[in-house]
Amino acid sequence: TATPTATLTATPTATPVPTPTAAPTATPTPCEDDTDTEDDTDSDCDSDEDDGSCEQNILKFEAYTPRCRRREKVWFKFKIESPCLEKWWIDWRDGSSKTYGTKKEGWVSHEFQNDGTFWVKLYIKNTKGDIESKYERVEVR
Repeated sequence: TATPTATLTATPTATPVPTPTAAPTATPTPCEDDTDTEDDTDSDCDSDEDDGSCEQNILKFEAYTPRCRRREKVWFKFKIESPCLEKWWIDWRDGSSKTYGTKKEGWVSHEFQNDGTFWVKLYIKNTKGDIESKYERVEVR
């Protein structure tokens, strides 16, 4: 008797756009709604104590469509580690208003209106005044 065999063939395709492992839902909650005010801090430590417990780190800041067209929404995933995060903000580096927030993890989007290469910068600030930052490159054509 013959043993059935299966043949797999691969068809070359264009390089796929990376799919986020924790992709936003159909209607993600944008961080733009998480605006920061001086009264609204997410702090777990006393800013008057200097015990070194406010170390912070940007664990993730990635654009999931680093190449896009003008007026196309670009989603960024971020994750911040900080026991006393005061706020974060993103400078889109395209002349538009900055986006502010206080959540430590989430998605944020932006629509670039002009062509170019933009080095988007995420800043984080803790209650002691320490600021860290990280860049992400986006090409708009």
